[in-house]
Amino acid sequence: MVIDKNVLWDLDGTIVRSEDVDFKFAMFEYASNKIGLKFKLSQEDYIGKEAQFVFKKTLITNKSIDVAKYELEYNKWYELSVNYILNNIDFIKERDNVVEVWKDLDNVGIKNSVVTSSREDIAKAYLSKIGLLGFCNSLVSVNHVSNPKPSPEPYLLCVKNLNTSVINCVTVEDSITGIQSSVNACIKTIAWVDDVDKFNNTGASVVTTKINTDLILGLFNS
Repeated sequence: MVIDKNVLWDLDGTIVRSEDVDFKFAMFEYASNKIGLKFKLSQEDYIGKEAQFVFKKTLITNKSIDVAKYELEYNKWYELSVNYILNNIDFIKERDNVVEVWKDLDNVGIKNSVVTSSREDIAKAYLSKIGLLGFCNSLVSVNHVSNPKPSPEPYLLCVKNLNTSVINCVTVEDSITGIQSSVNACIKTIAWVDDVDKFNNTGASVVTTKINTDLILGLFNS
């Protein structure tokens, strides 16, 4: 009997610790300096934020520049950020026991997929680095959608690609934006976070500081 159950995972901050404050700061500082900008944002303005948002904030804090001129530099700045990630991929580590949970789920016939706001090449590099690329059944990245998270489009596209239904899926997220995307897609959502109180009113089905196979299986059966 074929089991049609799927866990749809966010990537940054959920599967891998790519939202590390120091790593992200160094990445954006490198890209900004390369095009003549100073990077001095607070972590609230760059952790868990889309690249275009971070770039626009960076332009605003560089008050002496010609903003209209520098807006044309976004693609170059973004590519520099990507290159920094790919050149420092060894600094990226998986989160807690996520590799073991993926393999446990795979062993009982449950498919693992990734829905991310990162670019496809970065996502594949991260998954390859921690040994999970071969276990990933579907990958939806920012390249594949017109409306990224918090729109439900990324999750709904993944469900479509898997030829399944939202009722056969559970998502694992770590950010409010990602949780909104999943909840708006009407999928049962696990908020795997460090601060439970911050996420209690987000609409997530479960808010937890620890992830394990039994928790996910229990949500499928609830």
